[in-house]
Amino acid sequence: MLSFPAAWVGAALLVLRVVVGASTIIEAALAGTEGHATLSLAVALALAVAGLALVLGYLTPLVSALIAATAAVILLGFDATILHLLASRMALFEFAVMAAVVSVLGPGAISIDARLFGRREVQIDEAAPRRDL
Repeated sequence: MLSFPAAWVGAALLVLRVVVGASTIIEAALAGTEGHATLSLAVALALAVAGLALVLGYLTPLVSALIAATAAVILLGFDATILHLLASRMALFEFAVMAAVVSVLGPGAISIDARLFGRREVQIDEAAPRRDL
């Protein structure tokens, strides 16, 4: 279940989403310019799209889980020589944890997800007949 907290908590979630998403976009752009195999370019493009979706707050739990899983795979032994921003294992670990936290906490009120799936006001018509069970 998604929650869409507002005020300071919503602002903090926005900052966390932007930091993780922008870092993902920058890392994907830097990795994509290295001229590696087609699969690496496809992964870099997918991560750039996921980072943009995360910055905008669209499908936040899904894309942040994808980013966290990718960081975990790299952390657990994949060749990390193509990384630029997250070259150290500690930075990669912290990045994976931040992405996982965004996945669990949700997008916050300042997001496309909140606009699409957020709280709705339910109108109950008082004149409607009641059905007591």
